[in-house]
Amino acid sequence: MEELILTGNSLRNEGIKIVLKGISIAKELKKVYLADNQFNEDIEMLEGIKTCMQKNKTLARYDFRNNDLRDAAVIFFTEMLGPEEEGKISHVVEIEISERSTGKKLTDEGPPEVYTPYIKLFKEQLALNKPKKGKK
Repeated sequence: MEELILTGNSLRNEGIKIVLKGISIAKELKKVYLADNQFNEDIEMLEGIKTCMQKNKTLARYDFRNNDLRDAAVIFFTEMLGPEEEGKISHVVEIEISERSTGKKLTDEGPPEVYTPYIKLFKEQLALNKPKKGKK
């Protein structure tokens, strides 16, 4: 199975933590859809996401839209993404999060005044993680 779709299940923090533990060892999984599950940016939640990303190097795409992830989550993700040689996560190429003011994904274009300074850096870090053309 390459994709796991758990959108709209109201799993909340505790349920998502259990799912993250399971998918952290699912080495065939490439994308997980956890949108609309009512979880937030509690530090234990963010650490659970980070642990999953560190353990599962094949899971490169995450859909976290329509959950309560705000600036703290964007800052957390931005700071953990980057070159592997710096001890950061380099294989994750997509993290979808709804922007709280407009309802747009952070990857969408929009008026700059609604974005935190980290959003630009967040998008740049994800872009840097994408493999160059011709490489896998």
